[in-house]
Amino acid sequence: MTFGILAESTEKPLPSDPTLREDVKHVLENGYVIIRDCFSKEEAAEAKAEMDRLTGKDPIHGRNAFEGFNTIRIYSLLNKSRVFDKFAILPRVLALNDYFLEPGYNITVYQTIQIAPGEVAQPLHYDDIFIRRPRPRAPYGSAIMLAFDDYTEENGATRVIPGSHKWADRKGKDEETIPCVCPAGSVIFFLSGLWHGAGPNTSSRPRYSATLQFCSPYIRPIENQILAVDPRKLKDIPKKIVDMMGYRTYRPFVGYDYAQSQFENFWGSPQAEAEERIRHVLRFFTENSSNKDGSTEDRFETAGLRLVTLKSASLDTRSATFSLTIPPQLCSKFRTLHGAASAMLLDMLTSACLSMIAKPGYLDAGHVTRSLIMTYLRPVQEGEKVEVECRIVATGKHIVNLSGEIKTLDGKICVSCVHDKVILEKAPPTSKL
Repeated sequence: MTFGILAESTEKPLPSDPTLREDVKHVLENGYVIIRDCFSKEEAAEAKAEMDRLTGKDPIHGRNAFEGFNTIRIYSLLNKSRVFDKFAILPRVLALNDYFLEPGYNITVYQTIQIAPGEVAQPLHYDDIFIRRPRPRAPYGSAIMLAFDDYTEENGATRVIPGSHKWADRKGKDEETIPCVCPAGSVIFFLSGLWHGAGPNTSSRPRYSATLQFCSPYIRPIENQILAVDPRKLKDIPKKIVDMMGYRTYRPFVGYDYAQSQFENFWGSPQAEAEERIRHVLRFFTENSSNKDGSTEDRFETAGLRLVTLKSASLDTRSATFSLTIPPQLCSKFRTLHGAASAMLLDMLTSACLSMIAKPGYLDAGHVTRSLIMTYLRPVQEGEKVEVECRIVATGKHIVNLSGEIKTLDGKICVSCVHDKVILEKAPPTSKL
């Protein structure tokens, strides 16, 4: 499967995870996908109540036909409430973004939308209309509609033209649209080049929803999150969202602050939780990677780590568990996990665990492998789901001892390692960190 249908001929394999694979295939063909049961009815009800609280008794309606004269919108949402944070980091949405967008993508719009009875249909449009490159093209962004109410044709469900992301200069027509009918708790994900628009609300009740839009890291966001959100509130916002607000360097230096790397900024953040620290390390190794020759082709470890998901991490036990489905690119010709790939995974994932205990003056300059002792007990088949359990066994002033195991889901150990690392007092210029 290629991005050729989106314009550019960059090949990208389909994900190995079956659910994500089907989502991606639907988006590639149609430009959108409806994800049902993405959040609970209780979370939807909580969001509606918060919308009512924020709207108050004197709501502000749209300023033009596009916003909707009979539509209430709440802008700068991340500055006004923490209720909506959870919807910005829905796993299936982020997985789709990771597939379709540039690593390091940002939030460009986050607002609630309440379409009142009598509202007319929104003019059809596509979200990256300001991009001055010929269509069709690879996506520069994506968007989701969060259904806090059931989406029906009568209450103004978002209307889309399937496949219109592949068009060149054609303009969408109302008669070509179909309504995205779905129950509350659903998410409609679509690419920035898809023709769409809100439908008319001919029902007797308002329709509650929100939209969250993402853009490539080098594009100026429509809503400036750094100005819109009081920086004193950042400590209460999940780190992943703060990153997507623009508080993250797009390597090698876009968006830098005092020329500090994202690692230097991160290590000085003692309040970061164990899981978020490890996720940050994984992002560092997989996002925005560039080679010495300036190319952006995935390196060996980058391609492998992109398939890894952190399941849990504990500072109390100084351990973390990861999961992945073994892909063909990490296998030998015998369709089993290659020994070198096993070593790479255990090397990188045990090292990532050290971020849990890093603090200023300790582990903040990096660390290098002194020895990595591998033991291979049984083969791991291509396509097999496994877990990787990593532990910090012992730490000293200059040396740390780590261990890791690749296990089947029923607990059988396939590969294990003992990993000793030397702690650096100062990161060398060529350090991989």
